[in-house]
Amino acid sequence: MVAENIMRVFEIPQIRKCKKGNYVGVRDSLVDIIHAHIQYDLPIHVAFSGLPFKSPNIASTPRVSADMGELIMIRQLLKVRETVKLVYTPGCVFEVLSETEDYIQRRVFEVSHEMGDTHTRSLKRLIELVGAEGIIVITKLSDLTAAFPEFQPRMDLAMESRRLDNGYDDALTAAQAIMFRSIGSNRLTLEDSLEEDDDPLRFESFAEEAMSAAMRHGSYHDTKTDLGITTGYLGRRGAFNVAVVDLPDRFSINSSHPAVRYLPPHGVPVLDERRGTFDIVRIRDLLRDKDSYRGIFCEGDDEMTPFYYVKK
Repeated sequence: MVAENIMRVFEIPQIRKCKKGNYVGVRDSLVDIIHAHIQYDLPIHVAFSGLPFKSPNIASTPRVSADMGELIMIRQLLKVRETVKLVYTPGCVFEVLSETEDYIQRRVFEVSHEMGDTHTRSLKRLIELVGAEGIIVITKLSDLTAAFPEFQPRMDLAMESRRLDNGYDDALTAAQAIMFRSIGSNRLTLEDSLEEDDDPLRFESFAEEAMSAAMRHGSYHDTKTDLGITTGYLGRRGAFNVAVVDLPDRFSINSSHPAVRYLPPHGVPVLDERRGTFDIVRIRDLLRDKDSYRGIFCEGDDEMTPFYYVKK
């Protein structure tokens, strides 16, 4: 009964992201995982992949370091923990499987090690500043995939298969525009970005590069899934495995406030003073009406760019 009550907490609209029908097939197994924790009076071990690097570009964010967007995410996770504690005193803890190092080492994206290290270091610093050490823990996916010497050959084979198929299917076409935010699109000028035609893929070179990134990204995740790397690791740890995007046959949670439109790497945080709420928007959209916003800088920040913006 306690396990069922905890599951119902995770299902409230402020926490659950997915539609109820999406996870009906796995709900019983999730309740069983919760029950295994409460037998030993342990906090529920919630795990998800996320919080990748930031690639500064005119399409999404000028930053490399974590900012208010990541802080909003951290606060949301702590709110989830406090809500679970209302029905189960040990609450829950979070393990974030970071893709950053693996994305760089396996050249999924053309991002430098320095950029990845800067984001990870600044993220850990925010976790420390809010006293969430031991509550939110970051695990490198690269440490898990390194134990599989066949990973890179399998990924290369999956990539070659996509090339032979020309790579174009509905999933890859949808991913193409998303990948644009992470391919070093700082080569695009501000003037180009602010054109009425909002589709950056109208530039042929970016379209090709974004498709190539989408193919590498898909090949990476297909290989990880085929080898059972994440599910095997989390299964051995008895983790409550969730997603932070809405996926079929998965239970997903709101890793930020439900009203926030984008994940932290895909935009900049903006405070609406009248409503007292934050959102994450693309820097390109903010610059279209830049006189309506002012940047707020944070003392001790690693970067000379705003930690967040305020809508006047």
